[in-house]
Amino acid sequence: MDSRHPTSPLPRSSSVYAPRRSNLPTQVNTPERMIHAWLQPPRQAVPALLEAIAWMLTAAILRWSANWVLAAMPALWVPVALLLLLPAILAVSLSFWAANLSPVLGYRLILIAIGLVLGGKL
Repeated sequence: MDSRHPTSPLPRSSSVYAPRRSNLPTQVNTPERMIHAWLQPPRQAVPALLEAIAWMLTAAILRWSANWVLAAMPALWVPVALLLLLPAILAVSLSFWAANLSPVLGYRLILIAIGLVLGGKL
């Protein structure tokens, strides 16, 4: 039984059936928006320098860790090699399949490559 039926136990008040307001923000973070925000370069010089250092340092630590893993377990050379080749594979695949990419992605991939090379020299 619904409220339109005369013997319905529910009151006919409109507040019972009023749509509830959501506390969610009006702009939902979709994956496309998050990727777009991630591809935006920093606005000032100091955050850009810190970001560059962070990308290279992270890649160098990854390379150093990969060398340590290979020294401990040489049988894992295939996954480690794929992990180290991932930035190059990503760059080549995106250049073929994504036509209009931001140059920021290429810049960050170059920073990762530099960090991987520097990490291999440590």
